[in-house]
Amino acid sequence: MSFPFSRVIVDYAVEGGAQVTWSLDRHFVDPLPHSYQLQAAKTSSPTADDWEDVGTSAENVFYATDGEKRLWGKSLEVHYRVVLTSPVGVYASDPASMTSAITYRDWLDVREHYRQYKKGLSKFKGTQGFLLKRRRFGVPCRTCLDELTEEGTRDNCPTCFGCEVEGGYYAPIPNFYVDLTVQQSREKTDLQARATVRDITIKGFCPGDIIVQSKDLFVEYHSDRRWHIETTATESELRGYPICLGIEIRQLPFSHVAYQIPVR
Repeated sequence: MSFPFSRVIVDYAVEGGAQVTWSLDRHFVDPLPHSYQLQAAKTSSPTADDWEDVGTSAENVFYATDGEKRLWGKSLEVHYRVVLTSPVGVYASDPASMTSAITYRDWLDVREHYRQYKKGLSKFKGTQGFLLKRRRFGVPCRTCLDELTEEGTRDNCPTCFGCEVEGGYYAPIPNFYVDLTVQQSREKTDLQARATVRDITIKGFCPGDIIVQSKDLFVEYHSDRRWHIETTATESELRGYPICLGIEIRQLPFSHVAYQIPVR
């Protein structure tokens, strides 16, 4: 959890009325008053630019309530965070999901699992890179969307990068490690292109502290290769928290528009 927050808990109600509580690190000594603003977004990315304020800010409180209904499908994709403003600075907590309502002891176990797993990936067998979270909501792309069907007409659109939403992807999440397994390749005939296409796919594993979904992108740090995430599956979890995710990724050709997305 980002300092000075030690924990953020979300008690969610599908029809509205989610209650978010938080606690501060005991070493946090900024002077009062402390002003807290609850924010919500439909992504777990801390670098997303569509975090919106929920209600108004309040001073010296430890909880806030969101009365709006935000879930309509089957995925627990809504996340909350708390922004603290003190006379010294502004601090934002890490995004918290609806699966965060567990005991403090279990939460410590979850954090330790994440720490050990990420430490092993960064030191030994993980491939360093960036995670690009796909925008699934936002302003429809004005460049490639058909006005009648409201569907994208260009896979190589420089505005939405084939995502049909302006911007295409959120800001890159750095230091994202993936444990890649043996590379697999498959050749097939593309009838439209009238050519033989060679797909390169790899299965891998990554930490579950950031929700990874199909159609997100993984960018290798050193080679700049872009990988399209095809499928995701929870390999292990603790009290509802996904500790390890299994993913299958496919390398994008170097002519793909995704290589135009800046990551540094």
